Amino acid sequence: MSIKLATVICFIVTSSALFSQSPRTDAGDAAGARVLDHYTVVSEFYPRTEGRESQTFEYIERVSTDAGYTPIAYRFDDLAGVHAFSRVLEIEIPGVLRDRVIIAVPVDHEPGIPPESDGSFAIATALAALERFSESRPQLTLVFVFLGAERAHGIGEGLGTRLYLDDFFAFDPTAVLYFGYRGVPERIILETGGGGTVTPLWLLTRVSQALDMTELEYVFLGNRNQMHRTRFAAEPTWIAPYLEAGVPAIGVEGSGSASDAVAAARALDGFIDAFLAHSVDGIPTAWDRHYLFFNRPEGFFVVPEPAVVVILLVTLGLTLLYGVTFRRRVGRYARSVVKNLIMIPVLFLILFGLFAAATALIELFLALRGFPALWRHAPYAFVVMKVVLAVVLFSMVFQTLKRKILPRNSTFYSAGAILFFLINIATMFLLSVSFTYFFLWAYVCAFLFSVVRRRRAKILVFALSPLWILFALHHALSFPEFTVVEGLLLSRVAGNALIAAITLPFIFMLIRIDFFVRHPVSGRSAFTLKLTTGVGIAAAILLGVYLFNLTPYTPDSPQVVSVRETIDARTNERRLSFESDAPLGRVDFRLGGEERAVTTAGRAVEFELEPRPSPVSIDVSTGTFLGRKRHTIAVESVTGVRTVSVQLRSDNAFLIYDSNFPFTMSNGNTSAEIHIGNSPPNPFAIEVTVPGASRISVEIETTTDRLTEEFSLSRDDVQTMLEVNSFKTIAEL
Repeated sequence: MSIKLATVICFIVTSSALFSQSPRTDAGDAAGARVLDHYTVVSEFYPRTEGRESQTFEYIERVSTDAGYTPIAYRFDDLAGVHAFSRVLEIEIPGVLRDRVIIAVPVDHEPGIPPESDGSFAIATALAALERFSESRPQLTLVFVFLGAERAHGIGEGLGTRLYLDDFFAFDPTAVLYFGYRGVPERIILETGGGGTVTPLWLLTRVSQALDMTELEYVFLGNRNQMHRTRFAAEPTWIAPYLEAGVPAIGVEGSGSASDAVAAARALDGFIDAFLAHSVDGIPTAWDRHYLFFNRPEGFFVVPEPAVVVILLVTLGLTLLYGVTFRRRVGRYARSVVKNLIMIPVLFLILFGLFAAATALIELFLALRGFPALWRHAPYAFVVMKVVLAVVLFSMVFQTLKRKILPRNSTFYSAGAILFFLINIATMFLLSVSFTYFFLWAYVCAFLFSVVRRRRAKILVFALSPLWILFALHHALSFPEFTVVEGLLLSRVAGNALIAAITLPFIFMLIRIDFFVRHPVSGRSAFTLKLTTGVGIAAAILLGVYLFNLTPYTPDSPQVVSVRETIDARTNERRLSFESDAPLGRVDFRLGGEERAVTTAGRAVEFELEPRPSPVSIDVSTGTFLGRKRHTIAVESVTGVRTVSVQLRSDNAFLIYDSNFPFTMSNGNTSAEIHIGNSPPNPFAIEVTVPGASRISVEIETTTDRLTEEFSLSRDDVQTMLEVNSFKTIAEL
């Protein structure tokens, strides 16, 4: 009996465990399947560039209506200065609390994006969650926002976000999750800043806790977060407009392509549940902007703002305590600095000038290559080249001036390094307390450098001192942050001043090392600086040879060439141009069944073609009523129209009484721009009403996506972007 009883108990326990897990597993699989079902449907609407999202919006409306909700549509008709043949849909699901979580999803994609990266998976994830929460009330109020015309105008310039925020006001605590991943993500990258501010710490923490509960790998970009605080240093982001509007937001971006789409769908759907589970008490109103966080294998490590301040004060306090305890030694350092204080700005200006010279050499090199954007393909090599050139030049100048005007007291350089790091810390503190940690580590190392007496210990501390700054630079160069790289590399004033301020205290420490390292040849000096000069010259030569022969383009990473056919609709004159960031060389192409070739050492070339009528026809009709003229400009294209630019001009100021598109007056009301969105209907009409006595000329420029003849390039390492420009100027309306 005991064996049978044990068997029954074991069966009951096992069965209960299995059945207790089964609903969760089944629910996850069902959610993943629902995401994939929507993904299959939405993918069929490709391409979804701006103005071509109507099928997708109709599907979103149908899914929302079937779930029992009525979407609110926002249109671009009344948005000042812009227009789009698109919309924004908002679906709100009331929760137990009024606190709101906005899930924002772009609907369109940029031209030329492949189908597997068109953002369909993010739309599908949101739709599956919308359906599921219609069946059970969420803890927080969920607002799904599907953004049209979001991608076409560049990162941070989404018209969909601009339209949604135009009349937005957060009456209740609100947070935004911006689902910006393009394909089926293998890894989630969290975007945590933009526009000079960063995601609040509580939102970052909750999102990370929610992702920990899923199968998704994720990463924070800590140093990128630091750069966002500077406003001018980081690349723009999709969440910047929300943060600038005072709405806590975080971007859920993606990288790679997951091999298991079902698992990715299940994990992303579960992420929303997990985030709500960590937000049962609502949305906080606090906004900690000065925290630090660092990635590590098991997650990330956060240092909140109060801890940053405490670490800073404790570190400075301990060094001050050392000064009080060892007054004699500190007094000697202070006297050496006071005696030669004027030399600190002098040496800074010398170093600044040498970095400016290095910038000029980099610019000359890029000009000789005929490739101004080459640095984007090798940011590491170019920044290292600039620093090496400046340090070599400084070392040579220092050896020349050392016996004439520069201090020969080694104590001055140790003390100067400490003083300059303190100046850097104070400057960073005024910008943001979170910036101080870059220099705080270097300051501690400089302090230890002056305290330790053993030569090897000094060299070791010197080698460790730039660790955090090099780590931040590594991130900026490897990500890469092109705005930061361009500032450091090519900014003649601000960038060179910044890099000189960062570099000078380390050079002071290097000079101090030169005092106690003896030259192997008796009677000679400055061995360290001479060694630095020799190694630097060798490194500069090697880098120069590498960069001069660098060819960054391959079939897997092709050179982008813009191919533009321009037709003057008045004369039928036609021109074809090629343009790229890199030298074109020989370009073999096929146009209208004929093999042709063009060779140039430059980055652009243009030549005439046989005249041909424009693919775009423009007809104008005018009606007069009560002293006003109503002009109707009908536009039609055999290839479809991608963009339209309409400019009205007059010698005298004029009025526009009415227009069926938004417009902006300028130049003292003597000119006006009519704003027309991308991919308008074909045909479409522009209607403008002006005073009857007005004498106005109109210039219309249209672009299409296809050339008037069949075109192809024969190079495997080139990717073409096709465009037809058609001009037509109507002398008078």
